[in-house]
Amino acid sequence: MANTNAPFGLRPVRKLGSGGSFNMEMAKAYYVPSTDATALYIGDPVVLIGTGNAAAFMDYPIGALPTVGIATGGDVSSQARQVLGSVVGILPVHNQSLIYRPASTEAIVMVADDPNIVFELQDDGGGTPAVTWIGSNANLISGAGSTTTGLSGWALDGGTSDGPDGDASNQLLIVGLTYRPGGQGQEVGDYAVWEVLINEHCYLKRAVLGTTV
Repeated sequence: MANTNAPFGLRPVRKLGSGGSFNMEMAKAYYVPSTDATALYIGDPVVLIGTGNAAAFMDYPIGALPTVGIATGGDVSSQARQVLGSVVGILPVHNQSLIYRPASTEAIVMVADDPNIVFELQDDGGGTPAVTWIGSNANLISGAGSTTTGLSGWALDGGTSDGPDGDASNQLLIVGLTYRPGGQGQEVGDYAVWEVLINEHCYLKRAVLGTTV
């Protein structure tokens, strides 16, 4: 049975090793200012911007919330591609619950930011998926989120450098095909759902002003 093309971004499922299944207690609060004109959806990859909330917001004092913004797909050559994690929730703002963070809206987003979190991610149908992708590196590719479901449209770029390979500058490490009895996306082929780690995690790179230290 062919896989369905239904991207959802980076969905955290477990911690590497015996860390157990992902839960929202593993997520951390981050800030998105109203000056950010890019909407954020559940599953969108984000990066640190290099600042924090300049004024108290909700129950958080100045500087308590690091600022994040949407990531950029592609090889890591700057902080804009050093992924922090993915959005897993949006806190209610002004008593309004949101399924995604609309553009130009001040908000707090919850991010799965642990470098040891394993994510599920659908490939974009590019290249020729094969079991030899396991253990290879790959990049993220952007896609439009859904205002109906609140889910991200980002995916694994199957066409990166003629398919996932050994390029350590890629953003992701593919660790296996998702296995869930009766689950979608488990056939090795276009739109398969893979388990990945963030290969170029900003907390592991420890970059300062774009320079690895």
